[in-house]
Amino acid sequence: MLHRMSMPPRGHHMTTVGVALVLLLLSEKPVTVVAKECGVALVSPHPMAHHEYPAPTGTGKVHLFLGQADGVVYALTCLVDPSVNATTAEELLQANQNGMTGHDPANLISQLAVTLHGKPGRELRTRAGVGQTRARTFVLLDRVVTVSITGGESRVLSPEAHAFLGSLRSTRERLR
Repeated sequence: MLHRMSMPPRGHHMTTVGVALVLLLLSEKPVTVVAKECGVALVSPHPMAHHEYPAPTGTGKVHLFLGQADGVVYALTCLVDPSVNATTAEELLQANQNGMTGHDPANLISQLAVTLHGKPGRELRTRAGVGQTRARTFVLLDRVVTVSITGGESRVLSPEAHAFLGSLRSTRERLR
């Protein structure tokens, strides 16, 4: 069953300063992660390590930024691939959803349309082992960017999780 997760009322979006303040209050040392390779930045409650892999298509790269603390995994994943331009944003968002649910609709808890600088995206909450994953995915030019948090239900729905997911920003002027 799909349902809408509660979100702040329209027009009441958290600013980057607001996100940083929430993370500062909830965590000892928030870290600004600038993923130059992905053209994005975010504020993480914990340091994140960068890993790079060849893309499954063979024509690009996958950049993975991971942080973990107290049984919660914070991630920023970015596929940089020229072939992204040949696929519609909706097809890419659907492929991401299929991957996150293991092609089993029963694993999808909720979905919500979101935007980043006017670019459409999708927020998903899915079952992940004994916990859940809450993720926002966007198609930005030749990149597919996903920011996610995985842990227990209370952790993926916490103010810290909302601040982390909401802190994602494009660093490219063309997207603004």
